[in-house]
Amino acid sequence: MASCSSGPSEATKKSLAALDSSWTAMGTMAMAWGDSLNKALAWCETACKEGEGMQCCEHLTGTKDSLMAPCKNDLKVFQDMKAAWDAKMPMRDSLQAKLDGIKEKVAKNEGTDEEINKVIAEIQGAMDNGSKEMETWVANFNAAKTTCMNNATACKTAWESAKCSDKKCSSMKKEEKKS
Repeated sequence: MASCSSGPSEATKKSLAALDSSWTAMGTMAMAWGDSLNKALAWCETACKEGEGMQCCEHLTGTKDSLMAPCKNDLKVFQDMKAAWDAKMPMRDSLQAKLDGIKEKVAKNEGTDEEINKVIAEIQGAMDNGSKEMETWVANFNAAKTTCMNNATACKTAWESAKCSDKKCSSMKKEEKKS
């Protein structure tokens, strides 16, 4: 004969509420970081497109490509970060579904302490790992953002001073007419 359960204990309910609060706070922080990543990626994509659109003669194509290389590398870093971030979303969604399911059970005063605490431990472990991973991502993101901005400024400055030295070049003739 199965024993009757009066639902989870108050201690388990409190543990679940604390986990839910921590999960929500971490999710808010992570989503804000994800938004920052999306903005940085969009900014870098725009900067690279603008760079690619710089008009130049065939004599400056090598210079342009050289100046654009760091921007393209920076874009790849952000794209890789975004891909890694997107790859984590299914796991986060799965954990959210588990949390929602166990919260629903507790709201109905169903489930055992053992069952609920098992889910709490699983989600807490994932949060602990995720927190460490986020620290690394944030540090890498901040470094990449600084590098990207510095590279974009250096590229723009270098491009403004780039001039074709071939006297036969049509862009050189245009420069002479401006003077």
